[in-house]
Amino acid sequence: TLPVKGVVAAEKIVLDKIIQSISDMKVTSVNHTYRYFLPSNATSRNSKKKPKGITLAMFKHTLRHVLLITLSNELVEGLFRKWDYDKDGVISMEDYAEAVRPHDYVGKQWIQEVEDRQQADIQRRHDMNR
Repeated sequence: TLPVKGVVAAEKIVLDKIIQSISDMKVTSVNHTYRYFLPSNATSRNSKKKPKGITLAMFKHTLRHVLLITLSNELVEGLFRKWDYDKDGVISMEDYAEAVRPHDYVGKQWIQEVEDRQQADIQRRHDMNR
């Protein structure tokens, strides 16, 4: 368990990891990272049992086993409650998008930062192949 004090600090760790995974995997959609939290069978088009959102159990599992973040149960539950904006007991896609979207960022949007890094990588590879 990370020695993290407070939900805000835990949230920063989780958001940094999500943004890093977006950059590493070359995906530019919040929707892609939302799917990290859903069971693999729930994201298929043929799935009859699609969840209405991310449950607390899914959230805990993904933090620990997919994003490799170990937080106390208290912090995970606090962060889950914070991200469940409509307080319906699940983090919907809308809740998730609101949570991961920077609220007070005055520079480029994080998605633009990712796209800029990807373009720079492409340009670097192109220049190396000349």
